[in-house]
Amino acid sequence: MKPLSIDYEYELCELCCKDNNHYRQCYVDELGWINDKEFYVWVPYFWISEFMEEMTEIFGSGLFADGPLKAYVAESGISFDLVSAVGDYVDIESVFPKDKYPH
Repeated sequence: MKPLSIDYEYELCELCCKDNNHYRQCYVDELGWINDKEFYVWVPYFWISEFMEEMTEIFGSGLFADGPLKAYVAESGISFDLVSAVGDYVDIESVFPKDKYPH
């Protein structure tokens, strides 16, 4: 039996989506391009564990193959660059166009 292929773009969009998604939760408070090369998501502390579990389920443990994910700690949550995190799997700009997702 052929394994099902994962539509990384769809799954990432669903995970980061602020509206209706199949996770039934909004894990991401903010998202957007902070410059030409970095697309950040802001995840509240309350949802970090669930968000990272879903990321690992989608992209596998290879997500951390090059070491830990670099994140920034803020008062209400963490933020990190999706391009550096999953850019090997997904063309982030095709999922989140720069003209539609500025920050």
